[in-house]
Amino acid sequence: MDISIRVIDKQSDDMTRVRSLYTQVFNDTERFTEYFFRNEAASSSTVILGAFIEKNIVSVMFLLEKSLIWNGIREKGCYIYGVATAPGYRGKGYMRRLMEYGLNYCESNKYRIVYLIPVNEKIYEGLGFVSVRKAKRVDIIHEENKAELMAAELSIGEDVYIEKIIHGDKEKICEASRFAMTADKLKGGIWEEKDVSYFCRRVLQAEAENAGIYIVRDNKGKIKAVIITGADEDMGICISEVICKGTSGEENMYVKMLAEKYDGVRPYILINPIMIYKWTKDNTVIHINNQV
Repeated sequence: MDISIRVIDKQSDDMTRVRSLYTQVFNDTERFTEYFFRNEAASSSTVILGAFIEKNIVSVMFLLEKSLIWNGIREKGCYIYGVATAPGYRGKGYMRRLMEYGLNYCESNKYRIVYLIPVNEKIYEGLGFVSVRKAKRVDIIHEENKAELMAAELSIGEDVYIEKIIHGDKEKICEASRFAMTADKLKGGIWEEKDVSYFCRRVLQAEAENAGIYIVRDNKGKIKAVIITGADEDMGICISEVICKGTSGEENMYVKMLAEKYDGVRPYILINPIMIYKWTKDNTVIHINNQV
């Protein structure tokens, strides 16, 4: 059977079919799914592509436009998310045709950087994607870094307090954004621009994941770190990103403090793998946030 591929009209009945396929394939909570379709999928900058057999949608993918910073220059990027094929239609090449259509769309719309988080890298290697970061779990409390952790604890002292950013708290969101933009600039590489709109979205996402975004301050009120938590594969709460200008020992110390202060926060960081389309540089470390 042949397929037709088109951009989904978000005001049409096709969106019901898209959501049904999404929930069938992905194991997200109802709360996160509601957040995603109400915010990310509904955004005017997000394009949803569907592969159809007659009126039945068999494959879908979401193209989420991102503002990225590369070598100090703002670039228009695209994060490919939610690549899914209905179980009864897998292994027939439909997803490959949809992905090729999507990549052509990205090129015609001049997205400089196109990337995704793969479940299986081999699926995307034949389509021109290159792995630039492998999946990794970083344990915060570990024998190898205990000395560094203790040194950081002594230098930080006890005059540090942690506060959670809640939805609508514009002042804290603006503070977090200014701090993160400066901290990311020091790292270099490629990273998603953490402007105010970025943190507004991330606060909503964290709430949907029963997680949070936290500001760590010293006794003078100066921000020392911003810590973003998220749901891990066991639906527990882990650390998804630590934004800090200090050493790794200092970052770990702040994470340890957060874990002690808030029940359920696990003191380890999950780093997702990232693949970039037609990327040619070797051993490049990029700082694109793990979460959508």
